[in-house]
Order: sequence, then structure tokens, then C-alpha cells
Amino acid sequence: MFCRFLLTHLRSPGEVLDAWTHHGQRLQVGAVLEDGFAGSGWRLVESQRRLLEKPAGDMAELHLANLRTWRDDEYAQRAFDSDEIAALEISLGRIASRREDGGLVFNAARQIIAQRG
Repeated sequence: MFCRFLLTHLRSPGEVLDAWTHHGQRLQVGAVLEDGFAGSGWRLVESQRRLLEKPAGDMAELHLANLRTWRDDEYAQRAFDSDEIAALEISLGRIASRREDGGLVFNAARQIIAQRG
């Protein structure tokens, strides 16, 4: 999901932020998101699975920034080997700087259009 001003539209942004910090993320949420509109006050207008193709360097930049954000988190320090994280950071850095060719990254994303009411 790419959003601008998302938190301004939430009833309890503090609660949402708190929930996000407890590592309860759900991967592949697009596959189940359509069901979330039932009874929500939103009407699903369109839902399509989009295939995406991005240069690995662009994706490495994104993931490198993420890694640098969570690597010192208490949970991450308990859950992941620090040497493996350091090696991953080096590898992502080489791909992000285009010193190493990572090719293309292919994935799918759900594009949803919804309206209130």
C-alpha cells in the first residue's frame, strides 16, 4: 500500500502504530484484503493482481533502508544472526550501488480501488 497522510485518517493512530511495532505484519495481504471490505462502510470497485518488474538495484535500495531501520530493534537482535545481517547489508549495498548486477525482481501486488458507501 502506498499512502499519503494515512495516519491522519485513522481513528486511533497511536494504537495502530503500537500494533505495527509488535511485528505482527502479514505478508501477502492482497490475497485476503478483499474480504476486509465487507461491513466496513467501503465498497470494492476494482481489485486486480498486477505483475511488477523492478530492477534489483531499486529493490535493494528499498530493502537496505528497511534493514538499517530494524536491524538494531530488540526483536531483530534476538531473532536474527548479527553476522548474517551484516553480510546481507553488504550484499544489498553492492546491488543498490549497482556494483553488482542483481538482474530484475518480479512480484505481484494487489491494486484495489474502493469508495465509501
